[in-house]
Amino acid sequence: MEQKKKDETMSNHINNNDSEKGDAQKWSNAADEIIRKDFLKEARDKCKEKVEIFVECARENNLLVIFKCRQQNREMNDCVGQYTSEAKWNEYRKKKVRDFEAKGSIQPTALKYKPL
Repeated sequence: MEQKKKDETMSNHINNNDSEKGDAQKWSNAADEIIRKDFLKEARDKCKEKVEIFVECARENNLLVIFKCRQQNREMNDCVGQYTSEAKWNEYRKKKVRDFEAKGSIQPTALKYKPL
């Protein structure tokens, strides 16, 4: 159910008309933002244990988190970083675009894909 709602939201963010009249549809910045959030959530989920350790340290140390939780923060960032490289983002984005093309939500020839 949640995936269907995301798909509908994504479809709503595919804009009509580009710089030329007659261009069918293009991928919008809003659609990119939605899939980037999913991409980052998946990375955090893969590093759930490290994230939880850092969050617990932060809760215990409040304002001193910067000094007392450096190691936990570094470990969390290293873990998340291995899943969020530029190459992985571009690969994830291309996969999502192909998924929407397969569903007929976007026309492949009209897609203005630009790697970040």
